[in-house]
Amino acid sequence: MPTLHAENLYAPGTGSFAAQHSRTRQAFPTWPEWGSFLLQILLVVGIELCDDIYHGFISPRPIALPQANAVRVVLFEQSHGFWIEPGIQRYFEHVHHLFGLTITWQHVVPLVNTIYGVAHGVVTMAMAIWLFWQHRNRFPFVRNVFIVTTALSVITYNVFPVAPPRLATGLTYHGRPFQFIDTVFVGGGVNLGFDRYAAMPSLHVAWAFIVGVTVFWTARRLGVRLLGIVHPILMFLAVLVTANHFIADCLGALAIVVIAYPVAWLGSKTNVSWITGADAGDPEGTRQSA
Repeated sequence: MPTLHAENLYAPGTGSFAAQHSRTRQAFPTWPEWGSFLLQILLVVGIELCDDIYHGFISPRPIALPQANAVRVVLFEQSHGFWIEPGIQRYFEHVHHLFGLTITWQHVVPLVNTIYGVAHGVVTMAMAIWLFWQHRNRFPFVRNVFIVTTALSVITYNVFPVAPPRLATGLTYHGRPFQFIDTVFVGGGVNLGFDRYAAMPSLHVAWAFIVGVTVFWTARRLGVRLLGIVHPILMFLAVLVTANHFIADCLGALAIVVIAYPVAWLGSKTNVSWITGADAGDPEGTRQSA
């Protein structure tokens, strides 16, 4: 049996050397590293932003096709027994009592609007910062999942544009005409220029699902991992109550993400360092604070 000498335990190229070296690394990313991080975030956001700018300001979509596709989505849900979105919104319109608290529609609307409009960006950005700072080696893969998911979503918007429930017309529920309440842009909301008819798939749900999987997969603390489960559930509920998406849009989002993960994994097998994250530098096991 070969004899192990202490000097060989930390020789370059060994796992022990990498572990020892990682403990001496600077915990906080350098400013150039943060600059690279912001450029990568802008790349992900820019994919959808380009579509929003084009269809929001330059060439707005004709209404007829997105409206017709919304009806097709509803017919699909009806035929499969899950056309329940009107019932969900109606449920929250009523007064409910929970743990001695009276919950009204006026309480629900600001909450779901905040989840939809604010948490979508803030929670996603917070996860990206945490991942880049604490688990740098996993950041490139997750970034690639976001890139593929967003790109496939934008392609789908243009192939199959769908009006969100709040803008859809000609809908029926239990044999009667039904019009959703627009909680976001009615009653003080500001309707900025964006692609109004891009409901399929729900990028809000897709991003929330990626955030949830990443947090659950990466975090060590049980409480943090549970937050990874709760976030996509709350986002799913928020997009339905605000009438920004159909359930089918959410299922489409999950399908896109399921495709994005293996595509990102295949990208990690290439020889392009920016895609694989070979230059990320931080070995697994460092900065395990969360």
